[in-house]
Amino acid sequence: DERAAMRSAYLARDVDAMVRAVSDRVLDAFAVAGTPAAVREGIARRARPSYTTVLAPPTYGMSATRVAEVTHDLIKLFSER
Repeated sequence: DERAAMRSAYLARDVDAMVRAVSDRVLDAFAVAGTPAAVREGIARRARPSYTTVLAPPTYGMSATRVAEVTHDLIKLFSER
């Protein structure tokens, strides 16, 4: 069961198992990932029925420096028109 695999990996703090446990179907339900163009398209598609969209990079297992870099990339991506 997909949920059980994700939960077990999380409880074990096994990052590699967590990554393996999250299917593309689950990722697509909760997140947008990919090239800048794919991220923009995914946000636009999801934002229409929503009032709030949260732009946040993944942080688990990432250094503070890398989180800051990805956050900067998100701000730049969505500030460009």
